[in-house]
Amino acid sequence: KIQRDGLSEFADYFSKSVLCVKTLNTNPHLQKKVETMISKQNPENIALVLGALASRKDLTAELSKIKCPTLVITGSEDKIIPPAACETLAKSIPQAHFEIIEGCGHLPNLESPDKFNLILDQFLGNLKGKFQNEEHHYIHQQISSGSAPKVSRK
Repeated sequence: KIQRDGLSEFADYFSKSVLCVKTLNTNPHLQKKVETMISKQNPENIALVLGALASRKDLTAELSKIKCPTLVITGSEDKIIPPAACETLAKSIPQAHFEIIEGCGHLPNLESPDKFNLILDQFLGNLKGKFQNEEHHYIHQQISSGSAPKVSRK
């Protein structure tokens, strides 16, 4: 339908779906901004992304293999991925930190940028402190015979 009819109807519907009711009522220009961002995309690309999302396989069992600190942020009013699903996702990742931003939908970075950035800054600050107190060794391996030589740093 997107490829046939274009993006206007989808952009209007989806931009209203990703923002919470409070944002739609108090900040209508944000909905228009999201709608415009969607409308500027290639309809074929949007259709391909939606198809890929609809057909993706469940990789929940793989989440426990993630070995790096992970931040999962969601909005309390997210209709696309409910907060409970995000919490389950975070609980499945060994080093995950989970945050809910109240009064936001699927785009808390746009709906509540100050809160979002504060959470992100705190998370990154904690990582910085952790990694400054640990000794790390990086070994870059050659990917193929034509790539850069192996480099070892200690």
